[in-house]
Amino acid sequence: MNILIDANLQNSLKTPEGITGGVVNINSDHSAIHLGYGANISDYGTLASGATKEYCITAPLELYVHFKNISLNSLGGSCKLEIIRGATVTENTGTELTPTNPNDNFAEEPESTVKESPSYTGGTVWDTIHVLADETNQFVGAAQTSLSETQELVFKNDNEQYIIKLTNLETNEITFAWRAFWYEEPKGKVV
Repeated sequence: MNILIDANLQNSLKTPEGITGGVVNINSDHSAIHLGYGANISDYGTLASGATKEYCITAPLELYVHFKNISLNSLGGSCKLEIIRGATVTENTGTELTPTNPNDNFAEEPESTVKESPSYTGGTVWDTIHVLADETNQFVGAAQTSLSETQELVFKNDNEQYIIKLTNLETNEITFAWRAFWYEEPKGKVV
């Protein structure tokens, strides 16, 4: 198995450290942030009993999205977050959320788009995280996924669309907050 890596990323992994001349020892995800390929997005709100809220992430035309980290917090009860692939998005005209580049040295914004409230059908749940929280508001439930170097979801490119779906698992209203990090690599497809 060969992995094609963008030349800039490959060179940054081999460049000696400027002061000591030692080999730089950071993982490729960290290096991707240094090269300006990273993206952050977050949102929060409330969900009524059993209610859902969806977002649609549209991958760039020629970049591979390495979806690395998603965190979810819930106050007032338990909820779950699902990542759905293969859905047919019939309308994606919701409010657009703007992903930001975590490296402020780069003016380029991420090419992926994120919109709230898409209309879609079908699809398969690809990944799920659950947050267990107390409905008496005595503590905030929290969960994170894809924290390790070897754990990520790699989205198809060419404007492929993925759904982030939040569901309130309680009979009362909850408050939620979620945050995601990914990087957009010019190459990276396993061949």
